[in-house]
Amino acid sequence: MGEDVSHQTLIIHNTTTNAIYPANQRECFHQVLDAGRTIEIEYEVVVGGDYDINFWFYSPTNRVLQSDFKKRDGHQTLKLEETGEYRFCFDNSFSRFSHKQVYFSLRPVNEQGQSVVEHVTESWMKTMEVDQLGELQAKVQDIR
Repeated sequence: MGEDVSHQTLIIHNTTTNAIYPANQRECFHQVLDAGRTIEIEYEVVVGGDYDINFWFYSPTNRVLQSDFKKRDGHQTLKLEETGEYRFCFDNSFSRFSHKQVYFSLRPVNEQGQSVVEHVTESWMKTMEVDQLGELQAKVQDIR
């Protein structure tokens, strides 16, 4: 069975969403971020199976900045060293039957770890680009 990977582009810097990750699939989100910025990443499996998922966070030069395997949740704050398109991947390929619903948050923070308020709306859902069509597109439509 070939790897089924979906890619989406998030167009703002402060994102909070719930998404469904089907069994046997890996899905990635892309975000253009600036060097020198500090971000906070959080995720938590809220529904599905054993409440576990794999997670990878890649730099624009494809370095793995964070990886978690079969975890229920994760949290990291880090200062970005590169400007470019970062990739966040959730992998549920180890699950044969259970889809997972995952809360995901990406937000800029200051040096004290406090959220940096930017002009943010949920409009990213209306302008999301999908590189690969499939089940995820239908689920995103349902979320809208």
